[in-house]
Amino acid sequence: MLDQPPIFLGGQGGIVGPCRLAFGTVTAAGIICRKDELRPERLLYGDGTRSGNIPFIRGMVPDVRRITINNIIYIANLIALRQWYYKVRVLFISDDFPDALYHGLVHKLIMAMEERLVRFEYFCRMVTESIGAEGKSEENGYSQKIELFRNQPRLDACLRQSSEYEGDHSLRDSFLQAITSSIRTCGKDYISVIQGLGDHEKKLGTQWLQGIVDDVFSRAMSIIPSFGETGHHRGCNT
Repeated sequence: MLDQPPIFLGGQGGIVGPCRLAFGTVTAAGIICRKDELRPERLLYGDGTRSGNIPFIRGMVPDVRRITINNIIYIANLIALRQWYYKVRVLFISDDFPDALYHGLVHKLIMAMEERLVRFEYFCRMVTESIGAEGKSEENGYSQKIELFRNQPRLDACLRQSSEYEGDHSLRDSFLQAITSSIRTCGKDYISVIQGLGDHEKKLGTQWLQGIVDDVFSRAMSIIPSFGETGHHRGCNT
């Protein structure tokens, strides 16, 4: 009758059936459920060596800082990847990599970013709703939750405005020179061209892309300064 909390199965997991689960059961990502759980609102977690089963408090949002930072880093990397397609991958359009395929891939990148922005907005709403379940204690990150919720529109605008950010033009242009030179030598075989770049050229490309990620990340974090940032790898892999 759609009047009960749903059963939620975490990603990369599964159930060995037959198995019975009560309404509100949540399985953590990566676990295999092999036992019945007939008590409602339970969280099943664990790995190959350790497992557990505890009450699930609906509405709690742990690790607000980590999830926020990782979302921003992910979006920043999508922005860098779009520039890779706009400036580099487009140079390899050929019979083996036709124009229609290229534009389809760019469209998927745009869709991926839009989806992540929507999910991030939803997460920000959940964060404030979690205050009712977790209380206003600073141990539960109350101030950061309020800061994140109040600044979500500014964060969204910042990330959307940064979506076409091209990074350092001098690094980009030097790298593209190396790419076009290699294409003249090797043809439009993407793998051969990229793998054939020298260490200096690869470093230029990496600095260009990483600069996009770092700049977008810094702009976003300036909006929520209390979140800070220590030890998070923001690397861009191409």
